[in-house]
Amino acid sequence: MRSSNPTVTITYSTVTVTAAFSAATSGSGTLDFNLGFNNSDITPTISPADNASSDTPLVYVSIFNPGSAIVFGTQTPNLTLTDSAGFSKGATTCEFDIYSNNGGSGQTWNPVNTGTISGDTVTIAPVSAGGSGVQIQTGQTIGAFACN
Repeated sequence: MRSSNPTVTITYSTVTVTAAFSAATSGSGTLDFNLGFNNSDITPTISPADNASSDTPLVYVSIFNPGSAIVFGTQTPNLTLTDSAGFSKGATTCEFDIYSNNGGSGQTWNPVNTGTISGDTVTIAPVSAGGSGVQIQTGQTIGAFACN
């Protein structure tokens, strides 16, 4: 994984997400990606529901890492979300949120970045992850796209 910049594309119903990661700087292994509209679509289930913004989540992303932590540089992945059925009427932006530790003692939903919808696609550009970079820890990591 260190020698390449991994790109993952997953589709669920009418929604496709493509995530282009930076090359891994430490760790290696295989990650299991899932996409779904709500808790019953993803195993293990997502709890609690995304509440990082007032927008209703369109789709959730689950990354399951059965091995040790993998670090993908200092930038979040470039994310592209396409909904072939079209976004909610009047929606102009989408936000990507991640359920993570934000320096406190527990995990919460945290906004990462937003993008502007163009047609049936939105791109959410990478931003600095800060700290130790983008880490996919052992177990489940979850994110959500909320559009308004």
